Amino acid sequence: MSEEQNSATSIHCPIRRVDRALSEEEAYEIVRRTHEASVGVADTDGTPYVFAVNTALIEGAIYFHCAHNAGRKEAIFKVNPKVALLFIGRKEIAQKEFSTNYASASVYGHLSMVTDPDEKKRIMLKFTEITASEAENTEAYYENAKNAIDTWKVTIEVIRGKARHKELYFGEQA
Repeated sequence: MSEEQNSATSIHCPIRRVDRALSEEEAYEIVRRTHEASVGVADTDGTPYVFAVNTALIEGAIYFHCAHNAGRKEAIFKVNPKVALLFIGRKEIAQKEFSTNYASASVYGHLSMVTDPDEKKRIMLKFTEITASEAENTEAYYENAKNAIDTWKVTIEVIRGKARHKELYFGEQA
């Protein structure tokens, strides 16, 4: 591991509580099951910006959508495509233990807009299948909304997970 990868400020920094570290497969499972994430980005002067999105893991990448030309958010995406996402798969206060039982996944990667119309439609229909499986007429809905939304892809560079009492999230076999 290089000095940069070992740095406390690097996305490759070791997890402090290794006893709570999850496998990469378990971290992906949290992302797969959890369709909401907090997204963190920074503008060119380093000012952070965090917002919540609905997400879907499709073909190894994370996708989300937002309004077309979404102001500050999209302006930042275009100048700094680095992104961090936090997925909280489970969280409950363990009051008697003065702690929290949780399962979470952190993702670091970079953003790109899905610009090909056929690819955007394919991804958004798959997104809807994952996040709104009971919805009807999704193709007609997409056709009406396609010009009002932008679809973003997060290419995952690093994914990590942590949990306290992971069996509460993954079951007893965990």
